[in-house]
Amino acid sequence: MPQLTVEIGQILTTIEEIMATKRPQPNGYSPDRGQNPVRYISNPYDYPRKRASVACEVCRVRKARCDSGKPGCGSCTKLGVVCSYATARNSRPEQDTAGLFLNKLDTRLDQLEAKLDRSLNPKPAAVPFPHLTFLAPASTPQHSYTNPSTPPSGPAPTPLLGYDRIGLGLEPFARLAGHEISPLLEPLQFDESEAFLEREIAQGKLLYQAGDPGTLDLSRLCGRLLQSFAKNVLTWFPLFDKDSFSKLAARSYTHVFDQSDLEMCLVFLMLSLGALSKAGSLRSDDPHEFPGLNYFLAACRTLNRDATLGYSLLEIQCHVLISLYLLLCLRPLQASHAISLASKSVLTLLNFRSRLNVDAQLRECCYRAYWACFIIEYELKNYVVYRSTPLVLAHEVIPLPHGHHNEPSMLWFLAAISMRRLYTYALENTWNAPQVVYEPKVIEVLRQQISTWYDSLPPSIKFPRDTTVILDPQKAFLRTQYFALRWVITWPAVVHIVTKGPDDEKEHADLLTFSSEFIHYAIAHVLSSESLVQERQPLLFVCLASMWCAATLLAILHRAPVLEPIQNSGAPAAILKCHAMLSTWAANLGVASIVRRLEEQMIRQGLWTTQDPATACSARTAAVAS
Repeated sequence: MPQLTVEIGQILTTIEEIMATKRPQPNGYSPDRGQNPVRYISNPYDYPRKRASVACEVCRVRKARCDSGKPGCGSCTKLGVVCSYATARNSRPEQDTAGLFLNKLDTRLDQLEAKLDRSLNPKPAAVPFPHLTFLAPASTPQHSYTNPSTPPSGPAPTPLLGYDRIGLGLEPFARLAGHEISPLLEPLQFDESEAFLEREIAQGKLLYQAGDPGTLDLSRLCGRLLQSFAKNVLTWFPLFDKDSFSKLAARSYTHVFDQSDLEMCLVFLMLSLGALSKAGSLRSDDPHEFPGLNYFLAACRTLNRDATLGYSLLEIQCHVLISLYLLLCLRPLQASHAISLASKSVLTLLNFRSRLNVDAQLRECCYRAYWACFIIEYELKNYVVYRSTPLVLAHEVIPLPHGHHNEPSMLWFLAAISMRRLYTYALENTWNAPQVVYEPKVIEVLRQQISTWYDSLPPSIKFPRDTTVILDPQKAFLRTQYFALRWVITWPAVVHIVTKGPDDEKEHADLLTFSSEFIHYAIAHVLSSESLVQERQPLLFVCLASMWCAATLLAILHRAPVLEPIQNSGAPAAILKCHAMLSTWAANLGVASIVRRLEEQMIRQGLWTTQDPATACSARTAAVAS
């Protein structure tokens, strides 16, 4: 305040000194307007004529209210300057040096007065930002597109903030590096990021509001639920060794459940996973029907209340189990958030090298947690891809966990880790996001690596390379992912032949060979997935998404003229099989969305002619939900 007053006083003094020689003489003499610098401060033609006739030129320059007093207005009298009024003139005078100087002074005076006003009249406190409520997208026929797979014309989409991709999309499969997209592959271009966010946020909100964490049945079911957890979840992701799991399980038999204890949070999550995985055939997507939800909500409440971002092993394990429960519920967005928290925390904990060197049990648990995060985060890339993924960047330097002779699931865990590493290498060398790169030598090298991986599998988890039924779910999952990796590495050849075409006969033969291999393994991938989508299991959503992707690509290529020599008669049956398997889970809105997209391609290729796809999917969803 004092500083502002001094600055204003200095400027007023300067104005008075400049204007002293321009004041009217005592005898009433008024200086000639040609000698009055005030007239040059601004151009009167820049203002409406009505205002120019009532406001003096000083007030117009300062943009202040003028009372039009004569011989001087109130503002000019306070400032001690000559008050003059403009008269109509036909020429625009030039500004002289004094006028420019006064103009700068008046501008500075306006700035100081504005600053003074802000100091004397502070703005009211900002209103807190309201909590956003996301609702499921309503049906709006008047704005719907006849073909949702084709993006509407308009400006290029704005890049996502913090993400490379949100929602299930196939655009990275569509474009060959250095070329325009082929018309055949244009249906792969669609953006469902906003629809995905609205749908999944609404679904997550319903899940967290569906249960009552205050009512827990802790006495009779603990033993059976923990057995279910060990059989249906721990065999997929062995976060705990046998001794650690036994100690945690023993706490559930004491019937002393302190909901403020973070270790009990782990027990609640194991009970919730045991309950939901036990009801594997549940097809409903109503959260009120999800077994174990009360245990899950009690664990979340405990974790949110007591977690202090201490990057403890207990917190990491809790977040991993939360993500697994959400995956069983087919809630990929919330699962991605939970596993990202676990990933960041486990990387932080792994930097305590001196502590890990002296604590073998902590070190082993950290390695198990890291690789569980690695697999889950990688599988969630079907839906959510973050701009930065430090977890993946560290996979070459983090040691593998050590199993024990009484942990048969560790063999599957290690095989799954090595499989995900192969996927990482394959995508790094064949995908230059958002484009594919065709390099036949790279495909050959990747083929050899995959064959070496398969030949090195222990007999207990080695699978037949056909589509016969496998009852072991872990072995069946490895087989489907093996088939998927085989078609992923050959897909660039398909994009090349339909986009650019061959340069010579040899390249044409190579492209047809790779494309035939793609079709063969995509069909095998779909058919081998059947046993994995019959019940809820931790990686059900991965099987549904990857199976849909393979079937959609097969549908788009069906009857493609350039691929006519290698068309496989088994492709239509595989597409129809995939459609039937996906439809059993269409009570989930996310699954219903990809079913509709597959039906659009089936209609386009003449593989689906019974009824409108949206109507069929809606009717099927209602039937499953009921």
